[in-house]
Amino acid sequence: MNPQKNIFYRLFKSFVSLNIFFSQACKITVGVMLAINLTIVFLGVAFRYVLNQPLGWVYEIAVYLMMWSAFLGSVCLVREKAHVALDFLVDYLPTTLQKTIKFVLGISIIIFLCVVVNSSYDMISGLLKSRSAYLRIPMIWVYSSVPLGMTLIILQQIEIILTDVFNIGNEEQ
Repeated sequence: MNPQKNIFYRLFKSFVSLNIFFSQACKITVGVMLAINLTIVFLGVAFRYVLNQPLGWVYEIAVYLMMWSAFLGSVCLVREKAHVALDFLVDYLPTTLQKTIKFVLGISIIIFLCVVVNSSYDMISGLLKSRSAYLRIPMIWVYSSVPLGMTLIILQQIEIILTDVFNIGNEEQ
């Protein structure tokens, strides 16, 4: 059967396109956040040490931007398989065993991320009325980076399992 005519194949290709979109959006967002962070920290240092007029909000914004950058940047790293991995031993194993290990690890990662997402929702629900110390930003916006980033990583991980373990989308066209 032609893989392009199969409904599951087309759904998978749409899923991959959605994941690519999310990854690219995260990459652009992280780039902008890091540029803003660099500018803000530079201004903070200049105001503190050159003008002797420290900006109290710089540290707060820098930490929040770095937090968002870390969680959204992880989405890109997972997609590009750029996270640190000890796979040199797995590469020497038979293909079936490699796929089994990748599947078990992939499912374990998804389960862990689901626990993190669930726990982060519990944490966020306790912060509904909480605000940051200096700028009075609702803390729910700050900590929303955790469930958003982890959910996007789960989607990337599902794609990795389907392509690497089950060879979906790797067929010759």
